[in-house]
Amino acid sequence: MKLFYQQPYTILNTKDHCKKIFPSLLVLSILLIPRSVKAQAITTGTISGSPFCAGASGIIINFTYAPDSSFTGSTFTVQLSSATGSFAAPVNLQSIPSDGSDSQSITVAIPASTASGTNYKMRVVSSLPAVNGSPSASFTITANNWIGGTVSHLNDWNTASNWCNGAVPDVTTSVIIPNAVNYPIITATSYVNNITIASGASVTVDSGGTLSIHGSISNSGVFDATAGTIEMAGSSVQTISGSIFNTSTIYNLVDSNIEPTAGVNIGSTLNISNQLSFGYNNAILTTNNALVLLSNASATASVGQIAEDGSGNPLVTISGNVTVQRYYLDHRRWRFITAPVKSSGAPTISQAWQEGGQSIAGSVSDPNPGYGTHITGPTAGPFVSSTGYDQSSSNSASLARITGDLSWFSIPNTFVPVTSYQGMMLFVRGGRDFPIYTGTSFTPATAATLRTTGALNTGRVTIPVNTGFTVVGNPYAATINFNTIYGHAATTAAVTSNAFSMWDPNIGSIANIASGTGGWVTLSWNGTSYDPSPDPHLFDGFDVNGDIQSSGAFTVNGTGTGSVEIDESDKVTGTDGHLYLFRPADNTTVLSYPTTPIMLLRTTLFATDTAHVQTYLADGALNEFNASYSNDVDWSKDVQKLFNFAERVSILKDSQYLAIEKSAPPVAGDTVHLSVSGLKPLPYQFVLATTRFTRPDINAFFVDAFTHISTPIPLGDSSVAVNFTITADPASIASNRFFILFKAAPAGCVTYDKITAAAQQNKNIGVQWQVSNQVNTKEYVVERSTDKILFSTVDTTAATPTDTSGYVYNWTDTNVAFGTDYFYRVYIVGNNLATQDTSNLANAVMFQTAGINIAPNPVTNGTVNVQMSSKMPAGEYGIKIMGTSGDVFLTKMVTHGPTDETISIPFGKSVSRGMYILQMISSDKQTTKVNFEIQ
Repeated sequence: MKLFYQQPYTILNTKDHCKKIFPSLLVLSILLIPRSVKAQAITTGTISGSPFCAGASGIIINFTYAPDSSFTGSTFTVQLSSATGSFAAPVNLQSIPSDGSDSQSITVAIPASTASGTNYKMRVVSSLPAVNGSPSASFTITANNWIGGTVSHLNDWNTASNWCNGAVPDVTTSVIIPNAVNYPIITATSYVNNITIASGASVTVDSGGTLSIHGSISNSGVFDATAGTIEMAGSSVQTISGSIFNTSTIYNLVDSNIEPTAGVNIGSTLNISNQLSFGYNNAILTTNNALVLLSNASATASVGQIAEDGSGNPLVTISGNVTVQRYYLDHRRWRFITAPVKSSGAPTISQAWQEGGQSIAGSVSDPNPGYGTHITGPTAGPFVSSTGYDQSSSNSASLARITGDLSWFSIPNTFVPVTSYQGMMLFVRGGRDFPIYTGTSFTPATAATLRTTGALNTGRVTIPVNTGFTVVGNPYAATINFNTIYGHAATTAAVTSNAFSMWDPNIGSIANIASGTGGWVTLSWNGTSYDPSPDPHLFDGFDVNGDIQSSGAFTVNGTGTGSVEIDESDKVTGTDGHLYLFRPADNTTVLSYPTTPIMLLRTTLFATDTAHVQTYLADGALNEFNASYSNDVDWSKDVQKLFNFAERVSILKDSQYLAIEKSAPPVAGDTVHLSVSGLKPLPYQFVLATTRFTRPDINAFFVDAFTHISTPIPLGDSSVAVNFTITADPASIASNRFFILFKAAPAGCVTYDKITAAAQQNKNIGVQWQVSNQVNTKEYVVERSTDKILFSTVDTTAATPTDTSGYVYNWTDTNVAFGTDYFYRVYIVGNNLATQDTSNLANAVMFQTAGINIAPNPVTNGTVNVQMSSKMPAGEYGIKIMGTSGDVFLTKMVTHGPTDETISIPFGKSVSRGMYILQMISSDKQTTKVNFEIQ
């Protein structure tokens, strides 16, 4: 008999049992009893945290096994597959002994040498018995994975330790930004191939930062480039979509893709808030009609310079339409505008600036809230709906073109292309969100954004000129500069001079009120910058470098032959933050002038709006004097006057009306004839200002023929204001009421050696001036101002007899207000009552209301004595002494008690003489400044 033994059976020895049953037999038998069966198995659990970096540690592998008793004494080991999931040659990672619990975990680290891949697996194997566990699901090992949050510079993309392989990504590196902490913030130029942003993760390209992407973008989290630059720099077709980015907006987009046939594609609506530019001459950008150049209260986006070939053809291709926006403040103004798109396929005026809407009677047609404006017309009279215009209560035209003879003509309908004319005058009332038909003149203005969608103009653009007045539209979605335009030989031949005119919406109205008109500003090149007439600097900030903004039109005086040439190189790079069209923020520049300076005499008219009790710039004219100029009307230098709606000031010369007259330096007997019209029953003021006008041999006078008052005009760098009013007498509005007369100066002259003004201990201001060469001098007139523009007479001091030691005069101003900046100047009156010369400005500041004073002032012993009154809160104060240029010479902390006291600050006797500023800062950050002089 054969005995068979095989698990799982129980073996029993039944010898004694058998004897009892069969006593005559001796039997050895084995009884096999079956029991439940369990297979030997190991199951690997889910592995979380993928993707992993090569070299990543702390990865927990959970596994179970059964039956537990079968693996007693066994060793469990985690194995890593190849990148394809194969265990043909597994890598052993970590081992632990069995604890017989049927559920254990092992913490492993991935070898740093592991290559990247997406199909890696892990499994657990046992030694006794030898069982291979089931593999895990596939997971990814990435070449570079963001792990920021463990070191300093936690958010810095360019810190190597923030990446799992210890290397900053380059153009070949594909990266993953997992859901972690301390996500990357890019503030410098950074590079990547493909970038994947996981759900819950974020990447920020901040101000000054650029992320150069050479592959693809996949974003399930937040990608914020609203303040930074995205560069697409691949060698195969790349797609960039607005849906990838926060608010669908990026600050800058640079197309540097070198793929020769398709380049970069816009996938879904993408907004650019600053600039689109190209880093590769043959770049291709396919917009799919989904690219928008934004314009808002902060800035207007633009297209940067594009390289041209020798014929002016663009070397970059922008395929498809682009939407160009233009933001307007909530001011009812005329604007001189154009559309920077090609004529072919251009939208109509209705489609672009009216958004396809038409408000009739009491209706409100606002198809796309936030965009478009009402356009009414074409002329007063019955409304005709088929013209496309919006209906207002007056049906007056708010859109016009200007012809060569300076006539304004309404446009028959708004169904003509927006590119039909080089430039058009549009009265922008605001948005389309109100019933224009009822009471429009009383409806508060709102901000408006106009937009035009079409193929952008790129490469060289030429605009033929008329004889005389010619309108030119800025062809680009960018600011351009007229001085560089004039530098082209074609432009130089096509226009009479380096001068142009543009419409300033602030002229003729108060800057901060809702309603107004605007007026022309003419700018003429002086060799370094442009001299404007009138000069908006006297009233408001204004740019004089020749910039013409996106969507703006301008005018030139044409020769009648040739064309104005505008090239990509004429674009101005940088942010266009101009809130008004042709009303930039102040960009005052300190100018340098040729050895033989151009002398300026500026005549500016201001009016006071009595309803708002505010003054506004109405108009003005400019005389420039230089030996190289002719006294005849010369259109290569003189500039024609363009007339405004209301007040108009021009120079009348040989029956021509000039905005800017350039002539030889004046001599005694010369007269500048002014023509003034459009005056209203308002308070007016002329400001006569001279710049670099050094002429001791002549005097100038502003003559009012109606009142017979002759006002001396101080020569040098100074100004004088003349007030006048309009009466019922027709002679008060005569166009020839005002003129400027030059007379010979009296014999002798005065030289100013010094003029100073300083706050005194008794809370007055002492003014002192010293002169030499005093001849035929009757008296000195002291004038005071708080803004360096408008001066009033505060003292007249008689000239003293001859004094061989020099002439020193003092006057004390006792009528001063605390906390006010005062400016003083002195001009001389000769014995024949003619003014001779005007001093420089002296400045003193009254800050005693803060309880602080410097006495004595000027400082003569090297110690600054600071008087602090009991009115000032007790406590610690920081003191800083600075030069007028801002250089800091001393800082100090002092403690002030509850009583009046003087704190002495040694400043050194070796300190240079001159003006200084003491700045005191209280514990609550309140700042007080006091000017003082060291002698």
